[in-house]
Amino acid sequence: SEDELRRMTAAAVRRPMTPDDVPSDELRGLHQALIAPVAPYLTAKRIGVIPHGVLRYLPFAALTPRSSDAASPRYFSDDRDLFFLPSASVLPHLLRKRADESRGTAVVFGYAGIPPLPHAVAEARAVAQQRGVAPLLGEQATRATFLERASAARLIHLAAHAQLNAERPLFSAISFADRPLQAQDISALDLRRAELVVLSGCQTSVGAWNRGDDVIALHQAGFDSAVASLG
Repeated sequence: SEDELRRMTAAAVRRPMTPDDVPSDELRGLHQALIAPVAPYLTAKRIGVIPHGVLRYLPFAALTPRSSDAASPRYFSDDRDLFFLPSASVLPHLLRKRADESRGTAVVFGYAGIPPLPHAVAEARAVAQQRGVAPLLGEQATRATFLERASAARLIHLAAHAQLNAERPLFSAISFADRPLQAQDISALDLRRAELVVLSGCQTSVGAWNRGDDVIALHQAGFDSAVASLG
């Protein structure tokens, strides 16, 4: 039932895991309920997952077959390359990317904000050093600069506070030094050069269990992949 899926998913998401953890009963039970019935048909190595409702928060990669050895478990992602979409309707936006589109460099922002977000600036410095670019930190990390540079970037990394608006998802925002950047601002951008957008802020992948319109709006900007946080 949906209530049971909600309970098991909530337990699986909220339980911290370490590399040495034994998979929980919830992860095994969810694999049995969701993957086992269709396992004979999953012949491809790469599988797309389009979760609905409560399943948007489910860590599909960590689902574990009941037959898996508890001492050395195998997870669903050990045998399959998984990718996720909020809706099948985002596929046309991704497929319209021009095959000959030149890729840009990286743009990295780190804004600790108020109250200070621990390690945001250090994280931005580390990512920028790895990519060989100068990070935009503190008062340099402005919404105006993001809007100016994002369309030419191959990697976009934002380490900053995020504000979730579950009732009006397009008004969810990321903090910058001058003013917040809302989801609806990003949807109007052309980010087809971007291979990856990292939203390193609290709850950037959290919201009401709805159709995922906030995430769809981000994909409409044209980038390939995003990394966001449930925490």
